[in-house]
Amino acid sequence: GFLDPEGKPVPERYRAAAHEVRSAFHDRFWEPSQAAYASYRGDRAVPNFAELTQSLAILAGIAPEPITAQLQQRLVTAGNGLVETTLSQALYKFEALLARKDQFGPWVFDKIARDWGYMLFNGATSFWETRQGGWDFDNAGSLCHGWSATPVYFYGAYLLGIKPLSPGFRTFSVDPLMEI
Repeated sequence: GFLDPEGKPVPERYRAAAHEVRSAFHDRFWEPSQAAYASYRGDRAVPNFAELTQSLAILAGIAPEPITAQLQQRLVTAGNGLVETTLSQALYKFEALLARKDQFGPWVFDKIARDWGYMLFNGATSFWETRQGGWDFDNAGSLCHGWSATPVYFYGAYLLGIKPLSPGFRTFSVDPLMEI
């Protein structure tokens, strides 16, 4: 493989740097009193703890295992004290939960059925930008938004369990979620 100027293998150098960044993020943003990662820090920062922040910390491998499990459980708990994800952020929350698909898969697909099903049962022929549809943003909400196609990805990738392993699906895995 390639070596950096110090003679270290390049991939190892980047793995070490990634570990340092994850560790520094955990040390700086973990708030034990809230049992959550702060969304931002600063002298004038208003405390903010969001589901998106916790989800991204899980996906980036920042949270140590016991904390990951606690955060995942918190993400599925109603009234969890965290700023709720929007439809555009749901992808990250669902991915963070589906790392344990047998445990959290039913919750994710129930949530998809509730949120996106609400749109369908209210006459939508495409998915809205937000759950409030055209009534959001002072009646300027989008009624056809790309990020609202999230269910399409999750039904294929998790419910059917088909994911690409190489470009163009030349190779792929099939690992369906059986208990829904």
